[in-house]
Amino acid sequence: MALYTLGKTPLENIFQFQVNGSPIQTLYTSLTAQLRQLQQKGNTLLLAEPVITPASSTGAASIAWYYEGSAQPIAFTSLTPSEQETLKTQLTQNLALLFPPEKDPDPLLLQAFSILSLEKIFVADGFIILTQWGLSPLSFPAQTPIPFKDSPLGQLITAVPPSPQPEPAAPSPKAPPYPTPPPFLPTPATPWTSWARWLLRPVTYGLIICTFFAIGFFLGQRLIWAEHPTQIAHIPTPQARALALNDPAQQKKNAQLAQEVQSLQEQLKHPTCDLTQNRVAPGLNHLLPTKAAPNQKDGQPFAGSLARLLSQSTVLVLALSDKGISLGSGFFVTPDTIVTNRHVIALEHIKLLAVTNKQIGRLIPASIENTPMENIDLAVLKVTGIPPQQPLALTRAANPLDDVVAAGYPGMLMRNDGNFEKLLKGDIESIPGIILTKGQINAIQTDRSGLPILPHSATVSKGNSGGPLVDMCGRVVGINTFVTSEKETSSHGNYALKSDILITALQNSGIPITVKEGACTLETPTSPSLPPASPPSAAPAPTPSAENKTGTPPTVGELPKNPPDHNTGAPAQPAPNAQPQPNPGTTPETKPQ
Repeated sequence: MALYTLGKTPLENIFQFQVNGSPIQTLYTSLTAQLRQLQQKGNTLLLAEPVITPASSTGAASIAWYYEGSAQPIAFTSLTPSEQETLKTQLTQNLALLFPPEKDPDPLLLQAFSILSLEKIFVADGFIILTQWGLSPLSFPAQTPIPFKDSPLGQLITAVPPSPQPEPAAPSPKAPPYPTPPPFLPTPATPWTSWARWLLRPVTYGLIICTFFAIGFFLGQRLIWAEHPTQIAHIPTPQARALALNDPAQQKKNAQLAQEVQSLQEQLKHPTCDLTQNRVAPGLNHLLPTKAAPNQKDGQPFAGSLARLLSQSTVLVLALSDKGISLGSGFFVTPDTIVTNRHVIALEHIKLLAVTNKQIGRLIPASIENTPMENIDLAVLKVTGIPPQQPLALTRAANPLDDVVAAGYPGMLMRNDGNFEKLLKGDIESIPGIILTKGQINAIQTDRSGLPILPHSATVSKGNSGGPLVDMCGRVVGINTFVTSEKETSSHGNYALKSDILITALQNSGIPITVKEGACTLETPTSPSLPPASPPSAAPAPTPSAENKTGTPPTVGELPKNPPDHNTGAPAQPAPNAQPQPNPGTTPETKPQ
């Protein structure tokens, strides 16, 4: 099963039928159940699932249409003429089941099966799928919905009962017409005025041109005089220059400048930075060590940078329910198994649970696995129908001051991603980019439930929940779970559940994860595209700096902030097992990411 998008309909100049003050599309579930009951009698009609986007300052309201099935839907316009006629015959037969001649029509069905056009009908899995249902074009000039008998589906029924029409609105009182302005009567030109006009026009143009020329000439002379003065402080220029050169203070400054120039010239002969030897910043995009890198689907160690590994293994988790959308992060621990925080998907009546990233390329459904993790803020998801994905290895090796990287989809930064906005509006192929931040492990603690947690300095926020915290070898040392804040100092802390509890829970559930032991050791990075060049003959070969030896990467930069608001987090209260001990004398505020 896959989720297919069938297009989006702007609601400009279109009448949307209402039921008890709400759009008729909100009754999609009950209408679909009614159609499913008629399938035993031969009904093959289905309604596309609507997702309504309210109007905003950036655009009008719209409805996106979706279908979940196994086959790719085919549009009416893609069928041959004979196939289109066959489809119309099937539509007539289905409408006869919905509107039997011997019974009065159901007003709700008359409004629901009012569509804009037959061209937006799709065929898939043996069903006829209707989009743009519950909508009607406005009649002119009354600006009311057209009768059902005149709608595209109504014209296919031989005997159509009259459809209920909404009561027409009382006509607004017309404003009194504005008085007609008197006609404009131009003043007739006399022969003298015409002659004077033709005479003064070239004179006026000539004066304007001369004025601009005089201004330009004056400014040019001023600039030339400033560049080549004849006197300086009432002293002829040659004498003033000689006095300045013989001044002892000026001679001292000139000598210092000459020494600086000579020193810079010597430094250029022996540069400390040789781009031919290392064109990759140490530790920023280094290749992961072979022994520490996770295995690929072919069993070979992952060959690539840390940023590439995280972009392939970290996913955006999206949960949709009647109450809104919850967004979080997750990561693969096997080619088809994802780990995230339980509070990311802790919604009632989830209608859609899906994941995506740039590697997958589209929004795919996910299912929740039943694992013995009731007392831990962890959840396991399964995905099918896609090629095996790149998993991350886990490790128990973590110490204070170890460099770490947090990967995920924080809502505070995602809102400026144009693909993220398109995804929320229904474009399932618009995939936002991953956000990476770098920091260090501050300490190893236990929370009030006795679970190990890692406070760290890699910036995370609402939406990072469930994302991995990895060391510089790409091994998961923790799963980002919550943040704390203190209003008194306007500061906050970032916390991750340590991987020990994650490893134990996954192994007890029989999930075949990869665990790497030992400290993370990076080799000295070298350029992957250029071989080391020989040092210049005039200078000794430069020795690697301490930063090159350790491979310490620079800090990852931040993205812009404050786009339009969306619900990008999980429920308001974090898991009870994910609370750090507050410091004495402070009142920290703990929030899930």
